[in-house]
Amino acid sequence: MQIVAVTKKDQDLLFASGNTLRISVERMFEVGIYEGAAEVARIRFEALSSLNNLELPPLYRLSAASVTAAMPREQLADAGRAAIALFQYYTNGSVRVPDDMQATLALA
Repeated sequence: MQIVAVTKKDQDLLFASGNTLRISVERMFEVGIYEGAAEVARIRFEALSSLNNLELPPLYRLSAASVTAAMPREQLADAGRAAIALFQYYTNGSVRVPDDMQATLALA
C-alpha cells in the first residue's frame, strides 16, 4: 500500500490491486474511509485527556468503528491503521485502541 497526502487531513491509499481509498479527518473526532464517493468505514475517537493543556499531547481512545461495505480483510486493516495514524498526526496526539475495536478493524 502507498499513502499519498492530499491535505493535512486527507490521504489517498493506493493498493497493489489498483483499489484506491481516501481517508479524511472529519468533524472533531471522526475519520471517514471512502471508496470514490461511497463511505466504506467510519472511526470515532473520544478524548481521554484535557484538550486545554497545551503542555501535554492529547490522548484519545478509539470509541467506535463501523464498516459499511465489504472489503478485503488486509485492505481494511491497512486502512484502519492509516486512519488512526492520520488522526494522530492531525491532532498531534496518541490513540489507545481497545481489543474489541482491533477485531472490528481487522487489526488483530
